[in-house]
Amino acid sequence: MRKLLFFFLRLTGFFRKAFLRFRGKTEQDIHDQQIVSGKAWSDFCDELKAAGNVLLSPGAPRDPFQQAEGIRYLSRLTRAGLEAYVEYPDPSFPQLRRMVHETVKMGADNPDNHYMNAQISGVHEYRITGRRNTVDHISFHTQNGNYGTTGGLAPCGKLEDDQLVLEKDGSFEIYVTREPRVKNCLKTEEQSSLLMVRQTFSDRFSEVPAQLEIQNLSGATR
Repeated sequence: MRKLLFFFLRLTGFFRKAFLRFRGKTEQDIHDQQIVSGKAWSDFCDELKAAGNVLLSPGAPRDPFQQAEGIRYLSRLTRAGLEAYVEYPDPSFPQLRRMVHETVKMGADNPDNHYMNAQISGVHEYRITGRRNTVDHISFHTQNGNYGTTGGLAPCGKLEDDQLVLEKDGSFEIYVTREPRVKNCLKTEEQSSLLMVRQTFSDRFSEVPAQLEIQNLSGATR
Protein backbone atom coordinates (compact mmCIF):
# COMPACT_ATOMS: atom_id res chain seq x y z
CA MET A 1 0.00 0.00 0.00
CA ARG A 2 2.81 2.42 0.87
CA LYS A 3 4.63 1.76 -2.43
CA LEU A 4 1.35 2.30 -4.29
CA LEU A 5 0.88 5.64 -2.52
CA PHE A 6 4.40 6.80 -3.44
CA PHE A 7 3.83 5.74 -7.06
CA PHE A 8 0.54 7.65 -7.15
CA LEU A 9 2.21 10.78 -5.76
CA ARG A 10 5.00 10.61 -8.35
CA LEU A 11 2.45 10.04 -11.13
CA THR A 12 0.38 12.98 -9.92
CA GLY A 13 3.45 15.22 -10.00
CA PHE A 14 4.30 14.08 -13.54
CA PHE A 15 0.81 14.85 -14.84
CA ARG A 16 0.76 18.20 -13.03
CA LYS A 17 3.99 19.31 -14.73
CA ALA A 18 2.77 18.02 -18.10
CA PHE A 19 -0.49 19.96 -17.69
CA LEU A 20 1.39 23.15 -16.83
CA ARG A 21 3.61 22.77 -19.91
CA PHE A 22 0.50 22.25 -22.04
CA ARG A 23 -0.91 25.53 -20.72
CA GLY A 24 2.41 27.29 -21.30
CA LYS A 25 3.02 27.83 -17.58
CA THR A 26 5.78 26.83 -15.19
CA GLU A 27 5.71 25.94 -11.50
CA GLN A 28 7.15 29.40 -10.82
CA ASP A 29 4.21 31.00 -12.67
CA ILE A 30 1.80 29.15 -10.40
CA HIS A 31 3.75 30.14 -7.27
CA ASP A 32 3.80 33.80 -8.36
CA GLN A 33 0.05 33.75 -8.98
CA GLN A 34 -0.61 32.24 -5.55
CA ILE A 35 1.50 34.91 -3.86
CA VAL A 36 -0.17 37.82 -5.66
CA SER A 37 -3.69 36.49 -5.09
CA GLY A 38 -3.11 35.79 -1.40
CA LYS A 39 -3.80 32.07 -1.89
CA ALA A 40 -0.34 31.10 -0.62
CA TRP A 41 -1.02 32.69 2.77
CA SER A 42 -4.56 31.32 2.95
CA ASP A 43 -3.34 27.80 2.15
CA PHE A 44 -0.63 28.08 4.83
CA CYS A 45 -3.18 29.12 7.45
CA ASP A 46 -5.54 26.31 6.42
CA GLU A 47 -2.76 23.71 6.64
CA LEU A 48 -1.71 25.01 10.05
CA LYS A 49 -5.28 24.83 11.29
CA ALA A 50 -5.59 21.27 9.96
CA ALA A 51 -2.36 20.30 11.73
CA GLY A 52 -3.84 21.52 15.00
CA ASN A 53 -6.74 19.09 14.60
CA VAL A 54 -4.31 16.28 15.44
CA LEU A 55 -4.56 17.44 19.05
CA LEU A 56 -8.25 16.46 18.99
CA SER A 57 -7.74 13.04 17.40
CA PRO A 58 -8.88 9.89 19.24
CA GLY A 59 -6.42 8.84 21.92
CA ALA A 60 -4.83 12.28 22.34
CA PRO A 61 -4.65 13.45 25.99
CA ARG A 62 -7.44 15.98 26.61
CA ASP A 63 -6.41 17.56 29.91
CA PRO A 64 -5.45 21.27 29.75
CA PHE A 65 -1.75 20.73 30.49
CA GLN A 66 -1.19 18.14 27.74
CA GLN A 67 -3.23 20.11 25.22
CA ALA A 68 -1.20 23.24 26.00
CA GLU A 69 2.01 21.24 25.50
CA GLY A 70 0.66 20.04 22.15
CA ILE A 71 -0.03 23.60 21.03
CA ARG A 72 3.44 24.66 22.14
CA TYR A 73 5.02 21.77 20.20
CA LEU A 74 3.06 22.72 17.07
CA SER A 75 4.08 26.36 17.42
CA ARG A 76 7.73 25.34 17.74
CA LEU A 77 7.54 23.13 14.62
CA THR A 78 5.94 26.04 12.78
CA ARG A 79 8.78 28.36 13.81
CA ALA A 80 11.38 25.80 12.74
CA GLY A 81 9.67 25.35 9.38
CA LEU A 82 9.46 29.09 8.71
CA GLU A 83 13.14 29.56 9.53
CA ALA A 84 14.18 26.61 7.34
CA TYR A 85 12.02 27.33 4.30
CA VAL A 86 11.51 31.11 4.41
CA GLU A 87 14.63 32.57 6.02
CA TYR A 88 17.37 30.04 5.12
CA PRO A 89 16.16 27.94 2.17
CA ASP A 90 18.77 28.77 -0.49
CA PRO A 91 21.39 26.01 -0.99
CA SER A 92 23.49 28.43 -3.04
CA PHE A 93 24.15 30.45 0.12
CA PRO A 94 23.87 28.01 3.04
CA GLN A 95 24.18 28.97 6.67
CA LEU A 96 24.92 26.59 9.51
CA ARG A 97 22.41 27.31 12.25
CA ARG A 98 20.65 25.64 15.15
CA MET A 99 17.18 24.49 14.07
CA VAL A 100 16.58 22.26 17.11
CA HIS A 101 17.59 23.70 20.47
CA GLU A 102 16.28 24.64 23.92
CA THR A 103 13.07 26.28 22.66
CA VAL A 104 12.48 24.29 19.46
CA LYS A 105 12.09 20.56 20.01
CA MET A 106 11.63 18.00 17.24
CA GLY A 107 11.14 14.28 17.64
CA ALA A 108 13.43 12.75 20.25
CA ASP A 109 16.35 15.18 20.07
CA ASN A 110 19.17 14.52 22.50
CA PRO A 111 19.53 17.21 25.22
CA ASP A 112 23.30 16.59 25.24
CA ASN A 113 23.56 17.41 21.52
CA HIS A 114 24.26 20.74 19.86
CA TYR A 115 22.57 20.37 16.46
CA MET A 116 23.36 22.49 13.40
CA ASN A 117 21.79 22.31 9.93
CA ALA A 118 22.31 23.92 6.53
CA GLN A 119 20.33 23.60 3.30
CA ILE A 120 22.57 22.26 0.51
CA SER A 121 22.22 20.89 -3.00
CA GLY A 122 23.98 18.06 -4.80
CA VAL A 123 24.68 20.38 -7.73
CA HIS A 124 27.05 22.48 -5.60
CA GLU A 125 30.34 21.81 -3.85
CA TYR A 126 30.94 23.26 -0.38
CA ARG A 127 33.75 23.72 2.11
CA ILE A 128 33.29 23.70 5.87
CA THR A 129 36.02 25.44 7.84
CA GLY A 130 36.27 25.30 11.57
CA ARG A 131 38.11 24.77 14.80
CA ARG A 132 37.53 21.60 16.81
CA ASN A 133 37.68 23.14 20.30
CA THR A 134 36.85 20.89 23.27
CA VAL A 135 33.37 19.43 22.70
CA ASP A 136 33.44 15.70 23.48
CA HIS A 137 32.24 14.44 20.08
CA ILE A 138 31.39 15.87 16.67
CA SER A 139 30.06 14.29 13.47
CA PHE A 140 28.94 15.55 10.05
CA HIS A 141 26.14 14.08 7.93
CA THR A 142 24.46 14.71 4.57
CA GLN A 143 20.88 13.68 3.86
CA ASN A 144 18.91 13.12 0.66
CA GLY A 145 15.31 14.27 0.30
CA ASN A 146 13.61 16.68 2.64
CA TYR A 147 11.27 16.99 5.60
CA GLY A 148 7.73 16.43 4.37
CA THR A 149 8.68 14.52 1.20
CA THR A 150 7.51 10.98 0.54
CA GLY A 151 11.01 9.54 0.86
CA GLY A 152 11.89 11.43 4.01
CA LEU A 153 15.53 12.17 4.80
CA ALA A 154 17.69 9.28 3.61
CA PRO A 155 21.29 9.10 4.93
CA CYS A 156 23.99 9.88 2.38
CA GLY A 157 27.46 10.81 3.68
CA LYS A 158 29.00 10.67 7.15
CA LEU A 159 32.24 11.95 8.67
CA GLU A 160 32.79 10.86 12.27
CA ASP A 161 34.99 12.46 14.90
CA ASP A 162 37.73 9.83 14.68
CA GLN A 163 37.93 10.32 10.89
CA LEU A 164 38.39 14.09 11.11
CA VAL A 165 41.93 15.20 10.23
CA LEU A 166 42.97 18.27 12.24
CA GLU A 167 45.79 20.75 11.80
CA LYS A 168 48.17 21.35 14.70
CA ASP A 169 46.14 24.35 15.89
CA GLY A 170 42.90 22.32 15.93
CA SER A 171 41.52 23.82 12.71
CA PHE A 172 40.19 21.76 9.81
CA GLU A 173 38.58 21.89 6.37
CA ILE A 174 35.85 19.53 5.12
CA TYR A 175 34.86 19.29 1.47
CA VAL A 176 31.19 18.51 0.89
CA THR A 177 31.22 17.10 -2.61
CA ARG A 178 30.22 14.33 -5.00
CA GLU A 179 33.87 13.87 -5.93
CA PRO A 180 36.04 11.96 -3.40
CA ARG A 181 38.92 13.79 -1.70
CA VAL A 182 42.01 12.52 0.07
CA LYS A 183 40.94 13.71 3.53
CA ASN A 184 37.95 15.23 5.30
CA CYS A 185 35.45 14.50 2.54
CA LEU A 186 31.70 14.44 3.15
CA LYS A 187 29.79 12.68 0.38
CA THR A 188 26.82 14.19 -1.46
CA GLU A 189 24.61 12.91 -4.25
CA GLU A 190 22.32 14.57 -6.76
CA GLN A 191 19.39 14.42 -4.33
CA SER A 192 21.32 15.74 -1.31
CA SER A 193 19.53 18.61 0.39
CA LEU A 194 20.59 18.84 4.03
CA LEU A 195 23.83 19.05 5.98
CA MET A 196 23.63 18.11 9.66
CA VAL A 197 26.25 18.56 12.38
CA ARG A 198 25.94 16.85 15.77
CA GLN A 199 28.13 17.95 18.64
CA THR A 200 27.72 15.90 21.81
CA PHE A 201 28.72 17.28 25.20
CA SER A 202 30.00 15.28 28.12
CA ASP A 203 30.05 18.44 30.25
CA ARG A 204 28.27 21.50 28.84
CA PHE A 205 29.72 23.77 31.53
CA SER A 206 33.35 23.18 30.61
CA GLU A 207 33.40 22.10 26.93
CA VAL A 208 33.44 24.54 24.02
CA PRO A 209 31.55 23.67 20.81
CA ALA A 210 33.34 23.74 17.48
CA GLN A 211 33.39 26.98 15.47
CA LEU A 212 32.02 26.26 11.99
CA GLU A 213 31.41 28.11 8.73
CA ILE A 214 30.24 26.82 5.34
CA GLN A 215 31.02 28.25 1.90
CA ASN A 216 29.67 27.41 -1.55
CA LEU A 217 32.63 26.71 -3.88
CA SER A 218 30.54 26.53 -7.05
CA GLY A 219 30.74 30.23 -7.87
CA ALA A 220 27.15 31.21 -6.97
CA THR A 221 26.73 34.97 -6.46
CA ARG A 222 23.81 37.07 -5.31
